[in-house]
Amino acid sequence: MTDKPVAFTSNTVIETIHWVCSRFRSKQIPFQIAGATAMAAHGAKRMVGGVDLFICANHLPKLMRIAKDHIIDYPWRRRDHHWDMVVMVLEVNGILVTVGIADGARIRTEGSDEWRNAAIDVLVSEFLTVEDIEFPVMPRAQLFDLPRLADPGESS
Repeated sequence: MTDKPVAFTSNTVIETIHWVCSRFRSKQIPFQIAGATAMAAHGAKRMVGGVDLFICANHLPKLMRIAKDHIIDYPWRRRDHHWDMVVMVLEVNGILVTVGIADGARIRTEGSDEWRNAAIDVLVSEFLTVEDIEFPVMPRAQLFDLPRLADPGESS
């Protein structure tokens, strides 16, 4: 696949994606890039200043060991207007990496009070290449159907 133009706010975001890919792959932690980074990789005109991704709950202890020096928010259940899920936040190269736990993640669509399973499967990804880095991205149809991941500091 050829590189797609992506509006990253800095090369540091690219370096952070590379860090995520190398660390997660070396420890065999399946992951899936989501949010604005995935949208940009799919070709949407989005500014990307951070990295949002999902992993499965059973890989959380391993991730906590390999990223212990980068954790700024330990795993906690966050519930805002759109999302109800466990989230952990890392800081890598000054960039926030929001790690959502796919298991049990729920979403609520705009104007609805009902929660539904987000049905995120990190093993069902599209592999896209941006600036010579290939990474697993949430499938386009699912990505554009989900609400954007909110700022990890927001809650309701």
